[in-house]
Amino acid sequence: MNDISLKSIESFRFRFPVFFKQQNKRDMRRAIIHIGLEKTGSTFIQDFFSLNKQEIREYGLYYSQCLTGKNHARLVLLGQENETTPNKIHRWVGLEPEKVQSANQSWLEEVGAESSGAHTFWASSEFLSSILLRQENCRQFIDNLRRVFDVVSIVVFVRKQEELLLSRYSTSVLDGNHKPMQIDKVPGEIKVLSILERWGSLLKPENFFVLPYFSDLNVQEVIEILVTRTTGLKPELSRFFWPKGEVNSRLTFSGLEAIRRINERYGPIPPGKRPEVLSFVTSKTQHEQKFMLSEERFREATERFASVNREIALALTETDRERFLEASRTDSVGANVGYDPKLVDRLETTIRKLMKS
Repeated sequence: MNDISLKSIESFRFRFPVFFKQQNKRDMRRAIIHIGLEKTGSTFIQDFFSLNKQEIREYGLYYSQCLTGKNHARLVLLGQENETTPNKIHRWVGLEPEKVQSANQSWLEEVGAESSGAHTFWASSEFLSSILLRQENCRQFIDNLRRVFDVVSIVVFVRKQEELLLSRYSTSVLDGNHKPMQIDKVPGEIKVLSILERWGSLLKPENFFVLPYFSDLNVQEVIEILVTRTTGLKPELSRFFWPKGEVNSRLTFSGLEAIRRINERYGPIPPGKRPEVLSFVTSKTQHEQKFMLSEERFREATERFASVNREIALALTETDRERFLEASRTDSVGANVGYDPKLVDRLETTIRKLMKS
């Protein structure tokens, strides 16, 4: 990332004290699109808004219902009108690439109609940051939304790279990896910087929100940061329904080892079986210690990612930047207690049965 890009990212500040009130006075309509990043509480955020669609309407916010599911993956196609090769979003939606442009037109009309009466349209999908990899795709996405909304804002959570190690490794094991975790093999930092530059260069600073995600945030803090920073509103959190479970849960030592062994001995768990397997493993290991890094490995990771963390921090406000660059607040570091061999054997046996059923 060049100096010009870094300076432009450094100027991304949260300027919202009167912005929202001005919009309401002029009956302007705004779209706020949450694009992840992955492993920063995206699923929890989507669950929250899905549970509270009616409650947030009282604040003039509307969480889309015409987009399939809680994760609005359909949004990705707004930036892929020129693509000719089908991807997983095309398959999920059941739409051939050549039909995307006409389908987008109809969908945008539906979005405009369903969100009438609300000053702000909300939608969320981390696939926007992981699939729209070229700036022209992001520009097309924003331009399409501007056909319906006066203002388009993008919000993205960023997280220190060393805190992502465990989440990324756990995900890789669920996807079929059977190798031990290697710190120098799970970088991902270039991707984060390129995402910030790609989206941020297309928007005014007041419409590009880069928010810090910390592993010690509780569920209410995540939502409070998200809503307050992007809208200036301060909703009464006690009025909302809250999703069950952790913001970002991860497997225990034994659970992770059991799945890793399955991958090594029998191949990856079929995608259709993964939710059932994950639910079973989680239920049987809920009282065990979560998978953690030793102090030594965490220090190694902190040194490994120090430079890129400083670059990511330039996109934050000064106050957020200071906290972001402090020693990591993480529940990912602790004594490496290892796994329970007998429990791993039992888990492995049952997982094999689930895979065959």
